[in-house]
Amino acid sequence: MLVLFSATLFLSAFLLLGVQLMVAKMILPILGGSPSVWNTCMFFFQATLLLGYGYAHLATRWWGVRRHAIFHSILLFIPLAFYRSHFRKLK
Repeated sequence: MLVLFSATLFLSAFLLLGVQLMVAKMILPILGGSPSVWNTCMFFFQATLLLGYGYAHLATRWWGVRRHAIFHSILLFIPLAFYRSHFRKLK
């Protein structure tokens, strides 16, 4: 089980780093391409990663694994519901 948790954490950090680089590459030309823009991107995504780890740790500790999984599943399906309703309006 420890290997699964470790692999999941590594994969999530790896994917977030990939998204971070793509977003930074898109907004650097728009915002001027200065080093401060890059530093702001780095700070934002690293802070987001830290907050995500904190959320996962504290929610599991306070609610337990089962309630945390249910809450997080609901949290993940909310944007999907809004996306589907928005997509229907566009047709």
